[in-house]
Amino acid sequence: MRLVVDTNIIFSALLKKNSKALEIIMRDDVEIFIPKFLMVEIFKHKERIIKVSKLSEDEVLESFYLLLKYCTILDDEDIPGQIFDQALQYVKETDPKDVVFVAAAISLDAQLWTGDIKLINCLKVKNINIPIQTKDLLDIFKDQ
Repeated sequence: MRLVVDTNIIFSALLKKNSKALEIIMRDDVEIFIPKFLMVEIFKHKERIIKVSKLSEDEVLESFYLLLKYCTILDDEDIPGQIFDQALQYVKETDPKDVVFVAAAISLDAQLWTGDIKLINCLKVKNINIPIQTKDLLDIFKDQ
């Protein structure tokens, strides 16, 4: 299974040492992709992640390093412009920052793993069936 992972999922994976999100990311039967933009978001909110997680900076950075070992980082430039334009049409009413995640999922023929209900509902209304939530992934993998 191919998954493009939204920033909110990575935040969740970093907030607890043994999070369900991190367990899914580390599975051998999933391919995880993150846009380069996500790296900026993580570092922009690093202090908040440290505060909320109650972990030390070293522990958060160590978790992030571990997480990155399971991810392929996508360069926005590798996504065709027409797919970016298409994705922008889907998300422009919600949050234009989500365009890179939606475009990456479309480009890679992957699902978009997100906890952003506003984004999920926006895509659902437009019959774009790429979003998947953590609870759905846990259901898929529960017997494996």
